[in-house]
Amino acid sequence: MTLRDFDFALAELRSSAQSDDPASIEKRAMELLQSVSLVDDITPDNKSEFSDLQCQLLTRLSTLCRDRNALDEALNYAQSAIAIAEESNLQPSLAVAYRLAGEAHSRKHENADALQSFQKAFELQEGLKNKRGMAMIARELGILFNRTSEYVQALEYSHQSL
Repeated sequence: MTLRDFDFALAELRSSAQSDDPASIEKRAMELLQSVSLVDDITPDNKSEFSDLQCQLLTRLSTLCRDRNALDEALNYAQSAIAIAEESNLQPSLAVAYRLAGEAHSRKHENADALQSFQKAFELQEGLKNKRGMAMIARELGILFNRTSEYVQALEYSHQSL
């Protein structure tokens, strides 16, 4: 499999997300993840692109697992994406992966870990000047602070998400 084949398969997976059922998408994503080791044309020039595609696949899997409430799996995929994104200095992918890790931690009621992940994701999105990303994370922080009865902070972050 070439890098272009991998890129094409991932694009096809993304486009099918609107029409296919989540179980089918997750199955194809898992098959694609297993074939990552078969990509045989990675060079220093395209290593970053390959890493970014891997992160996109891992964050897609994290999202699918989160949506079916398989939170440990979602967290594992997010953490794998974090490791790859940190190694390759892929800031946008890193921000998404930290947000997904925060969502998994939050749903597991691991509030301190959720807060840490969300804060890291927020800092990254702020550095990227991604207002939409910042708003998504501010919303999650508002929910988290509301759950922990920290209402002033909940209100601040909820307002910031608008």
